[in-house]
Amino acid sequence: MINACKAHKIAPPIFSNIPPDFQVELIKYTDKGLTELGLKEELRKIMLHIQENGSISNSEVQTVCKVSKATATRYLSELEVTDWVDKIGSTGVGTVYVFKGLSKGSKKD
Repeated sequence: MINACKAHKIAPPIFSNIPPDFQVELIKYTDKGLTELGLKEELRKIMLHIQENGSISNSEVQTVCKVSKATATRYLSELEVTDWVDKIGSTGVGTVYVFKGLSKGSKKD
């Protein structure tokens, strides 16, 4: 299911298991929907880029949002701290950000 989400460029599924039900929620982000969730324009651009391309790096954020390296780092940190994205790799070249839970699926409590 997770691989199918990747192939169709949608966020990873959210699984919830509240007995007696098991539910799977599929989400395709839109600019309007992300706006309604309170994300500012630059963060929406990052999220939509990840949805389209599977991941984003700091240098891609700089290009997509037309910002400095420091600002790109702040945007990515903000998305990471608020549980939108996961960081893959250590700081520096090769580090990318993907949707939270992309490699293992997400879980809704």
